[in-house]
Amino acid sequence: MKTAFGSALLGILLSSVILPAHAQGVGQEQGALAQCNAQIGSQPRTELAPCLDKLEKQAKSELAAKLKKLRKDITDTGSSASEAALKSLAASERQFELFRKAECRRVADAAMGGSGAGDFERACKADLLRWRISRLDQ
Repeated sequence: MKTAFGSALLGILLSSVILPAHAQGVGQEQGALAQCNAQIGSQPRTELAPCLDKLEKQAKSELAAKLKKLRKDITDTGSSASEAALKSLAASERQFELFRKAECRRVADAAMGGSGAGDFERACKADLLRWRISRLDQ
């Protein structure tokens, strides 16, 4: 009984707090997969990969620019805490990349070998990069 209650409570927390926060953090009306599906319309599904790759590339570029600016802003404060803040940012970025790789691999593997696994993984990568960018704005 306690296990069922705990699971239900966890599900409520995830759906009411964590997932909406993630969706809001992405800053997009729709995820990368939905965005590319809308963009390619009735074209063959093989057109998804280039679209998703483009979104990921754009997000990587935006993230690199955001990190560069953030590092400069931290350094420019001249604070005695700047060194610690830069180290924390670097550690956070390393951990984010590990998480992104593992999470998007999990998303692809969850397709159980289906033909969309690669598209799911690409979309995940773009979406998580967008999420990271939004988190760095806070």
